[in-house]
Amino acid sequence: RLPLETKSNTKVKEYVPYRNLVLTAHSVSLAAALGLDAVIVGSKTDVPRDNDPYSFRDSSHEFFQRLGDTVNYATERGKMPVAIIMPLRGWSKARVVEYLTFHDVQHSQLWTCYEDVLEPCGVCYHCEEYRKALCDPNVQAAMYRAIR
Repeated sequence: RLPLETKSNTKVKEYVPYRNLVLTAHSVSLAAALGLDAVIVGSKTDVPRDNDPYSFRDSSHEFFQRLGDTVNYATERGKMPVAIIMPLRGWSKARVVEYLTFHDVQHSQLWTCYEDVLEPCGVCYHCEEYRKALCDPNVQAAMYRAIR
């Protein structure tokens, strides 16, 4: 794990500067090389929230839209640019978990913990957010339907 000093709206240790820029740019490059027409990102953030230390500008809809504009600009003439698609935009963690449960994704395949551990720690912000999502009535209903 790299120790990072950051200048951001956050003081959380999980912050990695430009992470989504690097990962998405690499994904777009790979997609173009493979002849694919889109990259799907899993971010849910519609707009960054200044009061939320886990809300980063490089995970927002505006960020991915601007990055998509850059991809369009950088694409060679006659080539089709790779689209950046954000299907979970505006979704809550509970809605994501409900959707995955409905589509038979096993909860053991999900990972939300940001701690450097082999098993989810169960106490960090992201584990707590996941635990709250599991208590959501819609998630409970989807889980009930899944076991029937």
